[in-house]
This record gives sequence, structure tokens and C-alpha cells, in this order.
Amino acid sequence: MAWVKKRDPLQPVPPTYHHPERCMGCGHLKDEHDPEVGCLVEGGTKYMHDEESGAEIRACSCLEFIPAPEEVAAT
Repeated sequence: MAWVKKRDPLQPVPPTYHHPERCMGCGHLKDEHDPEVGCLVEGGTKYMHDEESGAEIRACSCLEFIPAPEEVAAT
């Protein structure tokens, strides 16, 4: 059985580190987002149609890349 560090349930949960190249909304990489349409990764709920190539995908519903906040030093 793994050890569990006790935490006061009345205190807020400390933030976990989130890589700055991943979106806070969906977790996909920054280069998988387009500034105009949002996330381009297949397998989501947003239906996208590319006028030039005719490609159609169901992409993540994330509308924009949400960067992670600066890493907070543990106190």
C-alpha cells in the first residue's frame, strides 16, 4: 500500500505543475492549436471542415490555447 501524505481538507489544493507548452483547457500541445479555430486534435466534439483540402474532423472543443501560469515555487 502506498503512503498518503495527509492534507487538511479545509485548505485549498496546492497547484500542480503544468507544462507551459500544454493547454490548460485540453492538455494538448501548443502547436496543435490554431489561433483562429482553437484545438486541431482529432477525437473531440467540435466539428471542423477545411475549405481548401476538404478534410473534416471532430476536434477537441477547446477554442483557444490557454497557457499555464508561471510555476510557483513551493513554500
